[in-house]
Amino acid sequence: MILYFSLKQSPSFVFKHLSDMSLFVQHHPVIYKIEATGTDSWRVFEKLEFGFLSWSFTYPATVRADEKTGSISMKANVLSLVHIHIFIQISSENQVTKVKDEITFRSILPIGFLLQSIFRKQHTQLFTNLDRA
Repeated sequence: MILYFSLKQSPSFVFKHLSDMSLFVQHHPVIYKIEATGTDSWRVFEKLEFGFLSWSFTYPATVRADEKTGSISMKANVLSLVHIHIFIQISSENQVTKVKDEITFRSILPIGFLLQSIFRKQHTQLFTNLDRA
């Protein structure tokens, strides 16, 4: 799945707030805490709401960023059931920051369509929050 966003914030602001996990967590709609476990590795704390039910869980993730190319790669292994790779490419065009957000899922469960719907909603909110910061 590939999503595209256009933001008013500068490319350097967007890059910093997506690659620095202490800033990233401030904008994400369901991730409420991130702890460093190594140089590029993190423990992510997430809470999903389903009506009046909620589900909290943690999972390991890695984040690698290259400011020269404006690219950020995030990989997560959620409960050993879903492997997620997010590749973000940040660029500038006509004084607008362009973001290409490529999300790939691998799972033994047939939940690809559901995950796409969830991530589309979450990432739309993430980039809306980031643009309003």
